[in-house]
Amino acid sequence: MVVPKGARFVVFRALFPFMSNRSLKVELYKKDPRCHWCRRVTKLICDPVIHKVDPLMATIDHIVSRYHVHRWVKKKKGQRRKVLACYECNHSRSVKETLCLSRAEVLKRSQGFSLSPRGKPKIIKPLPTAREALKKLNA
Repeated sequence: MVVPKGARFVVFRALFPFMSNRSLKVELYKKDPRCHWCRRVTKLICDPVIHKVDPLMATIDHIVSRYHVHRWVKKKKGQRRKVLACYECNHSRSVKETLCLSRAEVLKRSQGFSLSPRGKPKIIKPLPTAREALKKLNA
């Protein structure tokens, strides 16, 4: 299927409607196009026909690890939790944090959320403190 260059984003959104972070990514890119971690200039790419991931592709990265208990604490007013990062930094951080923990620990810490509609997350809404989040996870 040949898609005109200007229509690629529309097709991409039709194929992947779950990409709701696009506007945030564009907003962060306009403020500063550099990766939060390595400071290299990232690339805004929205081509669904890409077969190889560009290491400088702009992604949204969470500052706090998905396995850290503070991820489930209600954020303070004005607190930033997401930053623009290149794919290489985002991916390497994800791999490192997962490899640092045992499989049992990864499974235990990831119980706070679930992407599956059948999943049963222990935490649905952010809690006021990390202590409450830990208490809920260990229950």
